[in-house]
Amino acid sequence: MKWQVQDAKQRFSELLRRALDEGPQSVTRHGQEVAIVMDIAYYRELTGQRPQLRDYLLHGPKSDEFADLVDSVRGSQPEPAHDPIAELVADLTATPARDG
Repeated sequence: MKWQVQDAKQRFSELLRRALDEGPQSVTRHGQEVAIVMDIAYYRELTGQRPQLRDYLLHGPKSDEFADLVDSVRGSQPEPAHDPIAELVADLTATPARDG
């Protein structure tokens, strides 16, 4: 979609949302394209930039999002018939029976 500068300024939040949802958005001044607004991940892909681990850890998915992802993966897998790790922990932490 093409946006005139004035519209882009007045509806900047919508411009950003559309750039994320629909792809690059063109901004024009006096009918001439002067800028493109696009998702940063798409820009980095185009320019060959790879995010650094530090940036991913600082700005990546939030812990709640990660927990939701783990829950969704766990939910798609059948429950094991038995949990050998839990059984081992139970055996190791069981109080031995006293004789007499």
